[in-house]
Amino acid sequence: MVNLKKATKATVFRGTPIHHVPEYDRKVQKIRPLELINIIYRLNDIAGSAEATGMYKSESALYKPLKREHAVRLLTLHPGASKEDQISCALIIHNFDKVIPRYKALSYVWGTPDPKQQILIDGHEVDITPNLYEALIHIRKQSEDLTIWVDALCINQENFEERSQQVAMMRDIYAEATQVISYLGPATKNSASDSLSTILYDIASRPYWTRVWIIQEYVMAKENLIQCGSERFTRLDLWDVPYQYEVLMGMEIDGDMMSQIARMRRVLEVQEEWKRSQSGLTLGKALKFSADFAASDRRDSVYGILGLTSARRQLKADYNLSPCDVFQRAYQFAGRENAMLSSTCEAKQIEDQLETINEMMKTHNAGRCDGSCGSFERLVQGF
Repeated sequence: MVNLKKATKATVFRGTPIHHVPEYDRKVQKIRPLELINIIYRLNDIAGSAEATGMYKSESALYKPLKREHAVRLLTLHPGASKEDQISCALIIHNFDKVIPRYKALSYVWGTPDPKQQILIDGHEVDITPNLYEALIHIRKQSEDLTIWVDALCINQENFEERSQQVAMMRDIYAEATQVISYLGPATKNSASDSLSTILYDIASRPYWTRVWIIQEYVMAKENLIQCGSERFTRLDLWDVPYQYEVLMGMEIDGDMMSQIARMRRVLEVQEEWKRSQSGLTLGKALKFSADFAASDRRDSVYGILGLTSARRQLKADYNLSPCDVFQRAYQFAGRENAMLSSTCEAKQIEDQLETINEMMKTHNAGRCDGSCGSFERLVQGF
């Protein structure tokens, strides 16, 4: 936690000077008590973002501002003849509204930040997580550049405004990629097996299928590639094999593994539903099937699935909001959406329920709440 008594204008917290936080008055002694609480909340949020991405250095020199509304950065991953060659990259800004180079997109689990690994981006030394380092090592080519979008590197995670704007575009970023590479981690003897059931079991057991962001990333892909180390599998290799789930269910599986398989299957079923309709799920339905997927930032429990829903144009990702604020706004939207799809009697009950919650929230400071008040559970429970 941040101790603001020790803070000065020169203080740098995880690479972000205090005077870069919007609420900072530049004179600590002039900060009112409520503003002080908000600053501490924001500083710890920034720290959490930096820790999750594994990027700790000051990044003002690394990230040039995205001046256009639909601007994105693409990562040029330079070739490496061997795994020992240092990872070297370049970030190039493109306007997503215009013609941009063909690119792939990476989907992976951020994982723990330590031990940090170092790469070069435009000549800058940047620390990244072990999981991302391993993914880049295995997806880069030996003799030519690879253009790819990687969330932790292509978004300045310490800039809340940019982060919010880019998250709103992620649905289109993954949809327009020529291929989405789902990197599940290192190869094992099971992922390299000749037995389809053994391979499926290994893939289903990976932590990848527990992360909320992968739902959108996997579902929106034009073409999916599953990769474990250097082992690569297409959809045809795995999911289009008849009786695949019967194969898995015929094996000895404990309760945790059964839940893991169920999550994986839900992702694949949502992708099939999306390909058939492309009209978007209701927010309530999306929240129910993603409720047991994890997010390092609680707000991403909502933001991570917005791109799949009809709410994506009305609810915008905003990381200046507290988790409780995000959940409450989603609750109100989901309630109104359900009311429109319900009978007159049911709609009246939903409206009454929304009004009851609104009255309750008037005495609750949602702006300072991390969601521990039960707002997320209420959101998932629905109407």
